[in-house]
Amino acid sequence: MPAPLWWRSVRKHFGISAPRMAVRTHLPWWGRGAMVAALLAIIVGMWWWGFDFGQIFSGFNRKEIEVRLATLEADAERHRTEATELRAKNSTLESEQSMNRGHQEALTRQVTELAGENAQLKDELAFLPAALDSRGIPKKKSARDWDNTFVAQSKAGNLIIFQREGAKIVPLY
Repeated sequence: MPAPLWWRSVRKHFGISAPRMAVRTHLPWWGRGAMVAALLAIIVGMWWWGFDFGQIFSGFNRKEIEVRLATLEADAERHRTEATELRAKNSTLESEQSMNRGHQEALTRQVTELAGENAQLKDELAFLPAALDSRGIPKKKSARDWDNTFVAQSKAGNLIIFQREGAKIVPLY
C-alpha cells in the first residue's frame, strides 16, 4: 500500500532529505571534556572512599597507624638523644675511672715504698736502744768498737754503719 500524501510531505519536510537541516551538539567539546573529567573524579573518589572504609571496617585505620608511627618516631628520636647523652657520660666516667686507677696504682706504689722505709726505720730504731743508754749517750765511743760492725762511706759522702750477722751484712745507720 502506498503511503498517503500527507505522510510523504511530512517525511520530506522532517526526514533526512529535508532542505535546511543542521546537526548541532548541545555542548561544545570542552564542556563535554569537563563533564567526563568530573565523572571520572566522582568515580575515583567513590572508589577511594570505598577503599578507605573497607580498611576501617576490616580493622586497619590508616590515620590511627599514622599517629602511632609519628609517636614511635618521636620516641625513637628521644631514645637516640638519650643514648648519645649516655655515651658521653660513659666516656667521661671511663676516663675518670682510668685516672682513679692510675692514682690508685701510684698510691699503692707509695704505700709499698713507705712500708719498706718504715721497716728500715724500725730496724734502725731497734739498733739505737742497743747503742745508747737510758740518757741517750752512746755506750761505746765509736761505731768501730761495737761487735761485728764496720763503717763505710757512701758515694754522697755519708758514713754508713753496717753490722755482720753471720754471712749477711745489714746496714744499721
